[in-house]
Amino acid sequence: MKSVMARFRLTKADWITAGLIALFLPTYYKLKYIIEGEITWRDFLSPDLWVEYLFSSLLALGLILMNSLLNTLGRGRYVSIGFASAIAAATFTWFYYTIVFPFGAQGNFLFDVAVLALLTPLLIAGVRDRLILTEKVDIEKLRASEAEKAALEARYETLKSRLSPHFLFNGLNTLTDIVEDEPSLAIQFIDNLAAVYRYLIERQDAERAPLRDELAAVSSLLFILQTRHPDAFNVALPTSAEIEDLEIVPLTLQMLLENALKHNIYSKDAPLNITVTIEGDELLVENSSNPNRNAVSFKTGLTTLKQRIALVTDRPFSFGERPGIFWARAPILEAEAR
Repeated sequence: MKSVMARFRLTKADWITAGLIALFLPTYYKLKYIIEGEITWRDFLSPDLWVEYLFSSLLALGLILMNSLLNTLGRGRYVSIGFASAIAAATFTWFYYTIVFPFGAQGNFLFDVAVLALLTPLLIAGVRDRLILTEKVDIEKLRASEAEKAALEARYETLKSRLSPHFLFNGLNTLTDIVEDEPSLAIQFIDNLAAVYRYLIERQDAERAPLRDELAAVSSLLFILQTRHPDAFNVALPTSAEIEDLEIVPLTLQMLLENALKHNIYSKDAPLNITVTIEGDELLVENSSNPNRNAVSFKTGLTTLKQRIALVTDRPFSFGERPGIFWARAPILEAEAR
């Protein structure tokens, strides 16, 4: 029943066309009879006019229904239904004007009503469809504009977080501390710092990236963080065999990792535990929860990530908490054919 009602749901275009028909039909015949001298202007303002408007409104709604059938069933099946509608409209008109309201119904009047009942749906179909098309185009333009705005905001937030002077400043400070005493470690640090920024620059505008590359960039980021905070993290990542031919929205893992670091306290005595696992077609990221009470959370990072994922796939990104654990699930994408 709901599907049937949805099929014949009146749109704004239907109401406009129905209103035009409902107003035009009685007004046209009143003016016609005034010009022919059969009635006067006083008759034009008589109460029966409102009854005629009611009748024409019912006829208009019937025509709109016929137009819906035309669009739903096709023009072939519509012909037989249209003729039946024309006969029914003419019969009802004769009954109304002869029995209910004895004004008299001439043959040409009945013929006009029959023609209107048969052809009006075809004539208004173009107007109606044009209105609907225009409305759909406006909606699509609005959605495209909103999507573009969300994409720009997401790229800006991502770029801003990765190129943060604070992150670079801390990295350079760490490098200064180790460059003299541990030159080999300093070289590894520089290589991993370069890998993080290289991946950011290469993938910030891409819609998808191999999960293998994403995990490699995360490993480089973890090397930097673990150099700055030794033994403060325990991180488990999927094996290479598990990620073959899988892709993900770029920078998903980095944003989730940064979210965990921002909102939790971690140290050698109380390390932050992070696990990344593959469950079906989702990437599950979990971290132990030891909230940093000084961190201000507006969840803008997670909101930005959700927007970025929504621009690529209809599959959802979700996150939540259970006792002692924060979790997030991001969709895994099948690798596109090259």
